[in-house]
Amino acid sequence: MEGKRKLNCFCLVLLLVLPSLVSAGEKDVLRALEKIKGSAEAGVTYLKYMDLVADAKVEINIYKRAKPQNECFLQEIGASYSFYELAGSQWKLKIDAESEVEQALQAVDRAASLGSLGLFDSGKKRYKSASDKRKRAAKGIQKAWQEGGKRLDEAYKCLAGNGKRKDDKKKKINQ
Repeated sequence: MEGKRKLNCFCLVLLLVLPSLVSAGEKDVLRALEKIKGSAEAGVTYLKYMDLVADAKVEINIYKRAKPQNECFLQEIGASYSFYELAGSQWKLKIDAESEVEQALQAVDRAASLGSLGLFDSGKKRYKSASDKRKRAAKGIQKAWQEGGKRLDEAYKCLAGNGKRKDDKKKKINQ
């Protein structure tokens, strides 16, 4: 947790103290991706989340048209965006699975009221399958958000390292 706090402070300092090193396009992209990250932590609705993902895609496309020189930054924002987009897809799967769970529960209730053991067993299987899908999707959402955040952090490092991650400099020294 302490390391995450330090990285967040580093990102804030980078944007506030070193504005000449960060272009307007880079700031716009970072701001859009940070909105997604913040919304995931704040618990927004699926539709609002997907609007933020679409907004980030627009900012990334505008940035790309300006022919950016920082390949490291471009790679990391692309990866961050892809993970956030994946989280949206997983969220949609979770919503669909929740609907399936509800339908399966209704089928189980109907079968129980009719006294039909065969329909009851079928409804239970549908419920288990949908419930498992929902759990997998929920895990997928969390993992994608986490990875998207990590790649966003790497994008900040790329800006601080003038187009290279600080880790890349260490690798060259050790070679």
